[in-house]
Amino acid sequence: MKIIHVNSEKDLKKFNNTVKKGKMMVVFVANWCGHCQHLKPIWHKMERALKKAKCVNKGIIAMIYSDYRERVNVSNNCNGYPTIKMYKDGKVLNDWNGDWTTDGVLEKTAKKFFNVKSSTKKRTSHYKKKRTKRTKRRRRKKNSRATRKRRRR
Repeated sequence: MKIIHVNSEKDLKKFNNTVKKGKMMVVFVANWCGHCQHLKPIWHKMERALKKAKCVNKGIIAMIYSDYRERVNVSNNCNGYPTIKMYKDGKVLNDWNGDWTTDGVLEKTAKKFFNVKSSTKKRTSHYKKKRTKRTKRRRRKKNSRATRKRRRR
């Protein structure tokens, strides 16, 4: 997974050289935009999660700043900021229509787009044992004679 933030000439060249290969998820942002400032931490969280999922060579995730939008080698017709687009081989597949503010939605969509299998954490047997003992204790306490008497009153 290549992660590129196009906010310099060097990054612009790097992005333009890799545009025609594979899948890309791109966000167009502006520094002066409040919504973009809200999106940036969510976007960085998604980048870290995809990096952690080890989806090497699956595609490119890019953040393109408004100063460089016109000089990028992909179609960049965005009506406002932020605009999220998905590309395949340099052509637009679709635009983001959903709500990216909901927790984990952006990450799930990116994993689905890049065909990354999500890993789920399983509880250890120790945790299950502790949990069952705790619930048994609560049930006993709930059904004790003193508790039933209090309920009757």
